[in-house]
Amino acid sequence: MKRIEALDGLRGLAALVVVLHHCAMVVPGGRDALEATLVLRPLLAGPQAVLVFFVLSGFVLHGAITADRDFSYPRFLAARFMRLYPPLLVAVLVSLLLFFIVAPQPIAEASAWFGSDCWATPPSLHSVVAHLLLADAPELRQLDNVTWSLSHELRICLVMPLIVYAVQRNWRAATLFAIAVSIALAATMPPRPMIVARYVDVVATARYAFLFVAGAALALHFPALRAYALKREARVPGAAVIAVAVLLLSSTAGTNTDYVTSLGAVLLVGACAGGAWPSAVLRHRALLWLGRVSYSLYLVHLVVLMTLVHALHRALPLWSLAAIAIPLSLLAAEGLQRSVERPAIRLSRRILAGRRRISAACPDGERSPAVRAA
Repeated sequence: MKRIEALDGLRGLAALVVVLHHCAMVVPGGRDALEATLVLRPLLAGPQAVLVFFVLSGFVLHGAITADRDFSYPRFLAARFMRLYPPLLVAVLVSLLLFFIVAPQPIAEASAWFGSDCWATPPSLHSVVAHLLLADAPELRQLDNVTWSLSHELRICLVMPLIVYAVQRNWRAATLFAIAVSIALAATMPPRPMIVARYVDVVATARYAFLFVAGAALALHFPALRAYALKREARVPGAAVIAVAVLLLSSTAGTNTDYVTSLGAVLLVGACAGGAWPSAVLRHRALLWLGRVSYSLYLVHLVVLMTLVHALHRALPLWSLAAIAIPLSLLAAEGLQRSVERPAIRLSRRILAGRRRISAACPDGERSPAVRAA
């Protein structure tokens, strides 16, 4: 499957929504006040945007796995780890360094979220190592809280070839089974049911797996979705699907077991991948750039926000610091993408395809679809 640039733009928008969500939460009641306008609510749906990331990952990984005729499971895992982990490692270590430089103290006028989710306690060797190993306990990811989603993504990558196989065999049965497992776990399992869940919460990971299955099913049917969307006589226009998807995504708090918002995430990815005008909009130069730096932006924005607020809260109002954090996060994301993520992507592609295969398949130096999809 060739790279779908519209999904890069969608990924960039989703990352920006996460940034806006966190910036709005710095001031007590700030996010609630902005959400009350209704118009701004979709722009602050940070938890829901992460569900979109999961569906996108399922979509892209399905394409990468099925396009590789010489698929190797160890090579796939190594490439995926190399793609995701180096930027994460650098973001966490930079956060650790800035914590000791800034020496943060409690800020009375900041929100409860700001004082509890990041930099709330001094890091120890145990917490830093646990964070780098992607432990699930919130108190063990204080340096960069957003890594919670990456722990689930990397674990699901371990079974992604099996998910792709199941979707290829019977996508309906695979999707329904994954949803049933998620609902059953959400209904019967208490939070962190085992001691091991402090470090590896496999129950939470299993509850998110259906989003990857849904993304893979969308990728399987992408040609049909695209052909349908391009028909003038299509009964349901893309604009209506996107409107419904955005409504579903922004109608609730987007909790871990909210399947309404999950449906919105799946509809949004499907409509943006297949529709003609959504594709044209999302391929705008600015959105493609945002998509290119989206992973780095997701990793680095909390570090920027915490540093800025803790360092300057006595000099400037919190709301102004939160606003300043947005462009600074974009600049930091560009720097991380160029210095760390881009080399990691190149190495990931070499692992996935091998130098000889790339040269043989693409003598002009262009990447093959299988490699670019990853």
